[in-house]
Amino acid sequence: MSDTGGPVTIRAAVAADVAAMSGVLRAIIAATGRERPSDPAYVLDHYVAAPGNVRCSVAVDASGVIGFQSLIRALPGNRFGVPEGWGIIAPHVKGSWPGK
Repeated sequence: MSDTGGPVTIRAAVAADVAAMSGVLRAIIAATGRERPSDPAYVLDHYVAAPGNVRCSVAVDASGVIGFQSLIRALPGNRFGVPEGWGIIAPHVKGSWPGK
């Protein structure tokens, strides 16, 4: 159940979700003060249509996108230093959702 009292749906992220996903990142930045790229073009290139993308999912409730998670296969020379072929998981949740 979501903060709005309704159900949460998980589905594959699509290009039409990038503005809302960008909003999730901006909410995280506002709450943590930790700067990171968050514009829609970055979200599309690094999550929804990322090279090595296995799946990018959004969590949606009655208010819209409340979070997303990206799973990509590590490519050679990735920015995280993860060995090639391993999975890189990136969950992002806004508002009161972290830890739920």
